[in-house]
Amino acid sequence: RDLVIVGLTRAPLAGLVVLAPLIAYGEELGFLGQLESRLERSIEEGGDAGGISWSASTLLWIIALLVVVTVLGAVLQVLREVIQNWKLSLYRTPSGLRRTAGLFTTTSRSSTVRRVQAISTDDSPLQRWMGITHFRLRTFGSNDISLPGTRPHEVDQLRAIAFGTATPAPLDRRISRAAVFLAVRNTLLFLIPVGVAAWFTFDRWALLGLVLVPIRWATAERRWQLRRWSLVEGRLAEVRQLLARHMAELPLYKSQVVTVSQSFFERRRGLATLSVRSADGSVEVPLIPLDQAQACRDVILHAVETDRRPFL
Repeated sequence: RDLVIVGLTRAPLAGLVVLAPLIAYGEELGFLGQLESRLERSIEEGGDAGGISWSASTLLWIIALLVVVTVLGAVLQVLREVIQNWKLSLYRTPSGLRRTAGLFTTTSRSSTVRRVQAISTDDSPLQRWMGITHFRLRTFGSNDISLPGTRPHEVDQLRAIAFGTATPAPLDRRISRAAVFLAVRNTLLFLIPVGVAAWFTFDRWALLGLVLVPIRWATAERRWQLRRWSLVEGRLAEVRQLLARHMAELPLYKSQVVTVSQSFFERRRGLATLSVRSADGSVEVPLIPLDQAQACRDVILHAVETDRRPFL
């Protein structure tokens, strides 16, 4: 049941990939060939009128194709989850953690707790509604432990294993609201030359590109409202969200590189970007006051120097 939920709440990308051979052999299957001929006939019938004559049968064929693609993609995504993550289990062993899963071929991955450099979660709105998330223990090397369909209480248990505390990061700080202005400005810098060039081809229709400006402003405003970060209890954490949400936590004593950088935009406003990288995993906090970024850097470097726990 859990694997079915995980498969249905993911984008059916695996199913869309499998559709490629169907498109290649569409003429032999007959379905796509009939749809193509109907579309060509509609275009020819509407050519004299300056448009496309969409008959009811053509629209029904298109709707049917979309329904088939969606259903088939979802089914294949569920099958993929069942095959890859059948009997998914995570064991706490004397030497660390071991993950086993697989229907036809059982795959086992193991790692010591000390090799866990960071944790992260990723979820879509549908996954949050179902109360699950995709949890990752980022370990040194290419042997990350991935746990789809993790429940909130399981996330707390895994955080306690990795960091010694089950308490979530408070995520009580924001970045500067200049992030909204920066996003809108970059959109305008792109649209102005493109719009001028399009004016000579599409005339007044080129002004439709300006519709992207309020859309970009609304999405940037939403991103800014939902973006949070915190630096407490020996952890640096961040969360980013528009529709899908990404959260990452990194223990300070495992930091390998700490940088404070300023772009031209940030320098003019007294802002900076704090970047922290571990052996596997990173957290970047842009557009925060320069003095705050420098203070955070000093706190992180102090934790690295004074904490005697090994990072590996």
